[in-house]
Amino acid sequence: MRMANGGRFDLATKARAMVALAVMLLYTVLPLAPLPLAAQDLIGREILAIEYRGLRTLAEDSMNYYLGLEVGQRYEPQRLNEAIREFWGRGMIDDVTVSVEPQDSGMKLVIEILERPLLRSIDYQGLDKVKRSDVADATDKERIEVYEGLPLDRGELVRLQKAIEALYAERGYRFAIVDVDIEWVSDSEQRVVVTVDEGNKVKIGQVAFEGNEVFSTSKLRGQMKKTKKSNLITRIRKRDVYNPATVEEDLEAVRDLYRSFGYKDVELGEPEIEVIGPGGQVVDGGGTSPDPQADDGDPRGRRRLRIIIPVEEGPRWKLGEIRFEGNEVLESDLLRSVFEQPKGGWLRSDVIEAGVEKIKEFYNNTGYIFADVRQEVVESAPEELVADVLIKVAERDQFRAGRIEFQGNSRTRDRVLRRELRLQEGMVFNSAALRNSLLKINQLEYFKLEENAPVDIDTKTESNTVDLVIKGDEAERTELQFGGGYSELDGFFGQASVRTRNFLGRGETLGVSLQSGRFRDLFDLSYFVPWLFDKPQSVGVQLFNRDLDFDLLVDQTYIRKETGAVLTYGRSFKLFQSTSVAYTNSELEDFRAQRFFFDPDVPEGTLIEQEFAFRKSSLTFQYRYDSHDSRLEPTRGKRLVTSLEYAGGPLGGENYFVRPRLQLSYTRPVARRPLLNVFRANLDLGYIESFGSEDGAPRELFFLDRFYLGGENSLRGFNFRSVWVRDPQTGRTVADDDGFPQGGNRSFQINLEHHFVLDGPFRLLVFADAGNVFGKDQSFDLDTLRYVAGLELRINVPLFGAPLRFIWSNLLNPYDDLPLNDRERFESFDFSIGVSF
Repeated sequence: MRMANGGRFDLATKARAMVALAVMLLYTVLPLAPLPLAAQDLIGREILAIEYRGLRTLAEDSMNYYLGLEVGQRYEPQRLNEAIREFWGRGMIDDVTVSVEPQDSGMKLVIEILERPLLRSIDYQGLDKVKRSDVADATDKERIEVYEGLPLDRGELVRLQKAIEALYAERGYRFAIVDVDIEWVSDSEQRVVVTVDEGNKVKIGQVAFEGNEVFSTSKLRGQMKKTKKSNLITRIRKRDVYNPATVEEDLEAVRDLYRSFGYKDVELGEPEIEVIGPGGQVVDGGGTSPDPQADDGDPRGRRRLRIIIPVEEGPRWKLGEIRFEGNEVLESDLLRSVFEQPKGGWLRSDVIEAGVEKIKEFYNNTGYIFADVRQEVVESAPEELVADVLIKVAERDQFRAGRIEFQGNSRTRDRVLRRELRLQEGMVFNSAALRNSLLKINQLEYFKLEENAPVDIDTKTESNTVDLVIKGDEAERTELQFGGGYSELDGFFGQASVRTRNFLGRGETLGVSLQSGRFRDLFDLSYFVPWLFDKPQSVGVQLFNRDLDFDLLVDQTYIRKETGAVLTYGRSFKLFQSTSVAYTNSELEDFRAQRFFFDPDVPEGTLIEQEFAFRKSSLTFQYRYDSHDSRLEPTRGKRLVTSLEYAGGPLGGENYFVRPRLQLSYTRPVARRPLLNVFRANLDLGYIESFGSEDGAPRELFFLDRFYLGGENSLRGFNFRSVWVRDPQTGRTVADDDGFPQGGNRSFQINLEHHFVLDGPFRLLVFADAGNVFGKDQSFDLDTLRYVAGLELRINVPLFGAPLRFIWSNLLNPYDDLPLNDRERFESFDFSIGVSF
């Protein structure tokens, strides 16, 4: 740093600074140095006069106040010394000299002051990559005291310079030069000019390790998540800039790798930084900073940093005993059982730390919320490289749940939320039960918990209780859904539904759904009570009227009219599990028609029509496990649904079949920065088999009882129910005895999604779907699956209660050379509302 007085730091200024330093040392180290004999004779005499010299902005009265002086008091050098030392610490002066003179029967004090100049202004020149607001934030964070209108401290200017250099280093401008100049603008004021030469940005060209033998350099580099060699991806993610703070974070991850394999004494030295030119030669070996503008013959002027990290791996240690100290409530054998690795294995830090976390969870789940659990490694047999682990426990007091209240539920009744709690008032406080309670409340969807601080916890040590206030807001309880689309075969269609998921604030669901289009008319009225008589049992009733009128292949028409009802009873148990049984009774009318052309076996234009009227009566048994954190926008969780539908037999009706089904869904976050990434997978398997006989012949499955795939909740891009049984060799449609496409008696479907959770209500999905249906005589074959990949944009609109879906799909393995009337019904773009699974 260069200091200047009108451009230079002159000798007089240097002399004053040296004098000031000497005076400070004098008052700090030797506050009571022996006085000359004449001055010693004046000790205790009355001060008759006080004279100040050199004052510019400070008043004599103020000086007397700071130094505790007044005419008429006795002269006490030690007390004056202490006052001067205290005043020096205020940073208002650069030098002070005290002399005494005899006067009549007393004495006179002469105090010469060199005031510290005031800072009139501080100007920045050359700031570009670093903003002035960044500098202000850094000065506040580091408490650098450089303020306009206050005395200027040159030591604080040095700190300011270092802070600006650090800001540039964090952004990759390792060789930025920061100059600080001081100019006098009056006898008592100075101006500071900070000039920055940013130079070129220097990125990381290589990360190397020296001394590593146990792990390869590539393995160690893989542990460093924030410090990477510069390339397209690392530039986008800003991982290719040298930042000492992030490098230290990464090195701690490298240490953790060694410790997790028993190398507890691993040492990583201070990273050595080299600047390499475009040809790979070392431009700067670490002693001096090269000219940041030099290009070394490279017209692009590119330089790169080589980071070399010394490694001393040390020996590998074995685990001896795991001992406990201080535990009285929980026995040592119980605590020891949480550790995966038994005695005699390697000293793995990850296993030990995981065990310590489980012990903490044990205590937190049994009310000992302030229990302190710490680990200590003790070398029990150094010559054999064996170390024990000592777990020190301070259990402290046990706490119980006190008052539990809800905040923000203006419509939802307290008991509707309270019945989802797994932690009740008066119970031993259990952290896991509290977390599960919040998850269950979130699954309701109509009361949205605060994201950052959903619970206020008030610990009362006098009664050893914990009061809880669960905070949230009423979510939109009414779902208004609509959708629509267009295809060459279906034409335009639209759908709409209204569903209240928190009817009258009691958590009950009342829904009305209507879909109307060129080929479909659906009406559905449902009412569902999730807690009957305030017990974890549910009942539901559904009335429906469904009319389908659509084409399959060319000149094939299908019409079905179905009217019926569904009664459901369910029971919840444990945390996420439930069972249910549903009875369905419906009346159906089916009509099929086909006109034949170009068929040598049938006269030209022949029309075949078929009509059926029958009743369906079935029972469906279901087991469900669902731990997803949200129905519409999950970020983690699992779902398992198994069901068995039995129709006919003693239930009556004309449909006689057994249909088991299995669905598995899995959701987990895979990254949180720079934005949340979520992976989702879904597997759906189905099978149906008819039973019984009629008039001596085995019963056959009705047309729509078989499996068909296709649609936005199945294989995206395929039209609704347009994936039927095809010949695995030719891809041609397999028709039933009447010439209509035959559905399968087995179904396989898998969906994979990678969600990018964008800002606001947006999610971008990359998806891949695969699946098919198989006839009774066909074997399962991966080569015959229909494979679809594409992109999907979801926009969560609270008014609709579900996300809008804009889906672009691409069929990866289309059947070639199919005749026009047998081609697959696939649309590249679709619009819908809801979720995929």
